[in-house]
This record gives sequence, C-alpha cells and structure tokens, in this order.
Amino acid sequence: MGLSATQARLLTITSRQSDCEFRSMQLSQQKLTLARNLQILSDEYENSLGHTKLVYDFYGTSTGASQASYDLFMTPSGLNDYWPITITNSKKAVVLDSKYANAARNAGIPLEGLSCVPSTLVRLKFAEGLLNEKLIDKAIFSAIENSTYNQESGLGSVSSLADSSSEARMVSFYDTLLNQICVNGWTENNEVTDSEYLQDMIQSNMMFVTYLGNNNYYNQYDYSTFSYIREISDEKAVTEAETNYNIEKEKLDAKENILDLKIKNLSTEMEALTTEYDTVKNLISKNIEKGFKRYSA
Repeated sequence: MGLSATQARLLTITSRQSDCEFRSMQLSQQKLTLARNLQILSDEYENSLGHTKLVYDFYGTSTGASQASYDLFMTPSGLNDYWPITITNSKKAVVLDSKYANAARNAGIPLEGLSCVPSTLVRLKFAEGLLNEKLIDKAIFSAIENSTYNQESGLGSVSSLADSSSEARMVSFYDTLLNQICVNGWTENNEVTDSEYLQDMIQSNMMFVTYLGNNNYYNQYDYSTFSYIREISDEKAVTEAETNYNIEKEKLDAKENILDLKIKNLSTEMEALTTEYDTVKNLISKNIEKGFKRYSA
C-alpha cells in the first residue's frame, strides 16, 4: 500500500472513530435519560404507597363504609339520617353543584344568602327548582307543598324524625338545606361531584364538612374531626400504582438492555478501529522511514 493510500486509510479510520465517539455520547445520554425516568417512576410509586382516601362510615361498622362523595352527603337517606351534610368553604357558604345551584337561582336566593330564613314562597320556588333538576320527584314536591315549613330546622331546633314517614324525612332534609343556604349563602362548583376532587379539597382544608351538632346547629368540621369520616389507605390506588410501576419498569429495562447491547457492540468496534489505526499509523511510519533511508543512501 502506497503512502498516499495509507494516509487516506488513516483519515477514514479517524473519521469512523469520531463517528463512534459521537454515537457513544448519544447512547450515554439516552442511558442518563432512562435513569432519570426510572427515578421519576420510582418516586411516583413511593408516593402512591401513602395514598389515602376518605370514607364515610355513618354506622361505624367499617364494612358498611362508602367513599365520601357529594351525592352521598346531599341525597336524603338513612346513610345521613336524613340530615344534609353540606360542603362549605372558609366563609361557611354552602358549596352547590350545578343542579342545586339552579334550584337556588330559581328561588331567587342571592350568593350572599338572605341572612335569615326565607318565606314559604321562596321555599316553594326552591322545591320547583329541585323538581326541574330531577333532584326530587312529584310526590316529594307535593309533600313539600302541602307541609308546614320548618324555618328553625338546623338553626337551634330539631324535629324528631324517628317515627316520621320517608316523605316527611325528605321534606325536613330539604327544609334544613334551604335554611343553611339562605342563612350562610352559597357558591357554585360543579367539580364537587367528582369524588377525587372533593377529597383533595377537603384534605387540603379548602372545603369543610358541615353537619348538625349536639347544639342543634350546623357546625363546620375539617375531615379529621368529623366522626363519620375516616382516612384510610387506598388499597386500590396502591395496587394500580404497583401494576403501572411494574409495567413501565419492564419497558425501561428492555430499552436499557437494548442500549447496553449497542454500547457493547460500539465498544468492540472502537477497539477494532483503535487497533487498525495503530497498525496503519505504524505502516506510515515505516514507509516514511524507508523513504528517508533510500534518499540518504
């Protein structure tokens, strides 16, 4: 091989070495990205292990506990003993979803409330709004229309419901709710119907649970002091997080194995190029040496 051809070969090898070094940098960067993603995945999994949820346990039996939800609180039933459990903000205004908010608007109740209990006409308009939003049926509307309005319910006075019919209990439920809306005011937030959103707002003390106390008034509680709500480990969320972690980690591991193989092959190629580079360089040196000897003779 002539000197010029050998020199050209050396330049080709040098170019390939530079290309290998560039590819090596790219693979190393990809490895760092994988390591960073794995750390993020691990952090998310560790955080999920402490994930909790709020359950409502009116009877204190644990087995009958249900996830705390706006529908459960604001629908009359044995689970709330036919007393509304209102969600309130820091100003004690009742937080209403869009349906209840429309009923309040239908009754002409301003956001700041009335600072007092309303008239029977406002009560009837509120009931009409509930009917329009399908929160009550015609039978309950008729029961409200033909019953005496209890303007003191939840405001220091409580009527015994022990022997009352289901309809009478529902009438009392909505009278009590109306009293709270009118006295304390209201605000609309339809996101409260999302149980996860509601839980986050309650746990962060952005919203509070308000319920009938021993003084026969509605008292505001944070979730840790309200006896019917317990915070427990969210086993379902933990299991889902573990499954997701295993799936995503398997994907990252597969990508890492591919990168490791590429790095190994690239390392072999670089070693071969280094050997060839040294060989060609030595050949050039010998050719130059021979040339000097020839001309010096």
